[in-house]
Amino acid sequence: MRGEDVQESDGNAPSTSAASSDGGLTQHFRSLMVSKTQLTMEEKLDFLMSMSTDKLDAKELREVLDGKADLIASDGFEPAGRMDLGQGIMKALFCNTLTRCGFTIRFWVADDCAQSKNAHKMQAAARLFQEIWKAVGMQGIGKQVQFVSACEEIDRTPLEYNALWLDVARSSTLKNMGTRGDDMSAEVAHLCKQCAHAFFLKADVCLVPKGERTERVKVLAQDFCAKREGLKLPVFLTHPLLPGLLQGQQQVVKGDANSGIYMDDTKQDVDRKIKKAFCPLHDQGFGVHENPVLTYITSLVLPWTGKFTVTFTKEDGRQKEYLEAAEVEADYLSGALHPSDMKPALAAALNAILQPNRDHLANDGEAKRLHQEVKGFKLK
Repeated sequence: MRGEDVQESDGNAPSTSAASSDGGLTQHFRSLMVSKTQLTMEEKLDFLMSMSTDKLDAKELREVLDGKADLIASDGFEPAGRMDLGQGIMKALFCNTLTRCGFTIRFWVADDCAQSKNAHKMQAAARLFQEIWKAVGMQGIGKQVQFVSACEEIDRTPLEYNALWLDVARSSTLKNMGTRGDDMSAEVAHLCKQCAHAFFLKADVCLVPKGERTERVKVLAQDFCAKREGLKLPVFLTHPLLPGLLQGQQQVVKGDANSGIYMDDTKQDVDRKIKKAFCPLHDQGFGVHENPVLTYITSLVLPWTGKFTVTFTKEDGRQKEYLEAAEVEADYLSGALHPSDMKPALAAALNAILQPNRDHLANDGEAKRLHQEVKGFKLK
């Protein structure tokens, strides 16, 4: 399905799942997202399986979707530091896909991670995160997307919560947890609590980032369910992380100012970072997944906006509008799409995506107040 067959989306109302290099999927999923008709079971399966970096069991996922009316997906975040594009835009993409498939999403807001003197700071940061997600187009905030404060829930049900994560700990072994380091007790407690959150929130699906820690949490969940008759193991939907912009960075390095794009970055910030980003020539021996500029185009820009427009500066300003990840990758690998054209086009696309949030932080009284307040915090 081509771009003209799909309702146009402005920069403030994206709604689709992550892009794939398979031809036609970007526009196919966009057409399903903007459609007013109810998704079929097969369409829901396609959506969810396209999001996951790990192979999912279609039969198991079908049983989840068909087994109950009120589907719950869990996720979580610690409201500390600045929100990067992965947490801002990619998270909204995944959540919009889940709500389109009929899920209610419950975010576990880890505002209990700081010392008590910092609790109010983390709660303010959590409210700012919600303002940002609202500005960029996360759908269903306050309805299908719910935010559960760890501080409030633990205060409300301390016995239930503590008993649950301690039961998780007793159900496994240190070997299975893969713990290491000097502060093993803190690491064990953190892993067990992460696992317990899915059961505490009664999740059918857990949206989790790809990585070693996620694999350890999955093992804990399997051990816990194996010792609890009748307890259903949630489906772990593992999503990709955006890489850092510099060579060899598998994910954004928080201490590196040029590693990632942040939701409150200025146009000048974005232009500078993309200009410095690693983007090798097609014949230098790097694969497409080793090129962060290409990844940002195919995994973020295309699914968010439905198109990627490049102006070829060496060809009298000729423009080409890409609609699919496979098209971009093919032109890059052939040499037809040069880094000198890719980078300014990516910077322009990212600035357009970020502009609604910039406007919101500048013009909405509450969002502006929270942004200024949180900028003065030293959380992480």
